[in-house]
Amino acid sequence: MIPWLIAALAALPGIVACFRIEAMHNHLVEHIDRQVAHLRKVTIVSTQDAVNAITAQLVKAQREIVLRIADVQAQLDAAGVAEKVDLSSLTAAAQALDDVVADAEPAA
Repeated sequence: MIPWLIAALAALPGIVACFRIEAMHNHLVEHIDRQVAHLRKVTIVSTQDAVNAITAQLVKAQREIVLRIADVQAQLDAAGVAEKVDLSSLTAAAQALDDVVADAEPAA
């Protein structure tokens, strides 16, 4: 009986270690899952910030192009040579840039 008791007592730390290792493993898995979820959110936010920045830059460029074309047209009109200079290809190119992203439909 005593050899069995000694063997059981000798195995006890190993059994306890197995349970402790399993608990640590579960904790690490939960921690990694939380970190992955957080990184996904950060990536999405970062991507959205980049898209927003590019959109703002494109809107600014579109406004500047339209203003420059209007300025050139006004200068041509003031010089009395508007009928001799064709801005239709320039206007079409600006419109093509504007058409890259569809305009937002007004809210009903």
